[in-house]
Amino acid sequence: MNILASLRTFDGKHTDILEQLNATLPRNDNSLEELLAIATHDNVQLQVGSTWILKRWHDEGEPIIETRIPTFVEVLIHAEYWEVRLHMLQILATISIPPNIAAALKKTLRKLLTEDNKFVRGWAYSVFASIGDQDSSCRKQILSLLDEAENDEAASVKARVRQIRKRYSWAKPSNS
Repeated sequence: MNILASLRTFDGKHTDILEQLNATLPRNDNSLEELLAIATHDNVQLQVGSTWILKRWHDEGEPIIETRIPTFVEVLIHAEYWEVRLHMLQILATISIPPNIAAALKKTLRKLLTEDNKFVRGWAYSVFASIGDQDSSCRKQILSLLDEAENDEAASVKARVRQIRKRYSWAKPSNS
């Protein structure tokens, strides 16, 4: 199956072609590698299509996703389009990130906290919280970030922070 050729028919809006590709694509190392390579292609629609499928695999509990965490982080670090960033953040927010990778990821997350797109900002907080859940030494710093986020003007960012605080017992507001 030629994933790249199939993704070229994606118009950037209608996901029916992505649904079809997802349904027929073998979930193996070769497909995963090809989707990750396409995620860094110079064509934005191809990037979005491939990361949409990767996120779908993750949402469906595909275990192969967790075998390439460093590559997902690299895609996020180099992503220039908000939908690609969002897909990568949504994946990384719910998987265990090794400490050696978390250090590099935190730098990118800090930059994303000032991103124009409110959904990217919100999910960057979620990845920070996931890291904090795995590494208690950075929780104080993350709590401070969450407190600051509640002053963000975007309701979606505040909603994401509320979800984080519900999910992690250590993430309760510092004033409570």
